Amino acid sequence: MESKILKIMLSVFFFIFGICLILGIIWIKPVLDSQRLLNENSLIMQKEIINTIKPILDSQKLLNESSLKIEKEVLNTIELVTDVAFTVAVCILERDDLLSTTDANKMMDESIKNIEEKSKRFGKLGEILNEARMNRLLY
Repeated sequence: MESKILKIMLSVFFFIFGICLILGIIWIKPVLDSQRLLNENSLIMQKEIINTIKPILDSQKLLNESSLKIEKEVLNTIELVTDVAFTVAVCILERDDLLSTTDANKMMDESIKNIEEKSKRFGKLGEILNEARMNRLLY
């Protein structure tokens, strides 16, 4: 008799355990479905954010490139102005007899060469002015 009761109790236990397992699966399925849906929505949102940010990043990259280009041009202009100022200073120093003609010629030639590397027009203008300076010294 006790073995029959034990078998009945085991049967009831496994029956209840099976029902609990089925109820757990039924309860967990919507949770898993909602988690899957949340993951899909998150993926869609991430793609939208990336698509939104990509043009901004591209424009930032173009802005950085143009800033670097402008910076280079400004540095070249500064170097050009410095060389032009140097040639003017050499002419003034030579005119006031503070610099010898040979030193002035060497400095002018080097400075004009530097100017020509940056700007052909200013280099040509420097050559013309240098020739005028040397002609003035000859007469």
